[in-house]
Amino acid sequence: MDDLERRSYGWQRSRDQLRERQRSRDQLRERQRSRDQLRERQRSRDQLRERQRSRDQLRERQRSRDQLQPERCDNRRDDRHSKHSSETLARR
Repeated sequence: MDDLERRSYGWQRSRDQLRERQRSRDQLRERQRSRDQLRERQRSRDQLRERQRSRDQLRERQRSRDQLQPERCDNRRDDRHSKHSSETLARR
């Protein structure tokens, strides 16, 4: 192998190593991007679950309050009904 062949081989080897490093770097970037996307999907899912949990808690509190004070709900309905009835009677 003469001097020119050795230099040519060295350059080719350097070029191949450079390509390999670039390929490795690209693969690393792709893995990081995939991981970031996964994290974002998990975060979105967790936020959705938290909103649903809050909504369910609110419903449960309202249901409990309504069960504790059923007469208050009935009174409101009766008040509206009696007011309507008295207006109807006043018109007659």
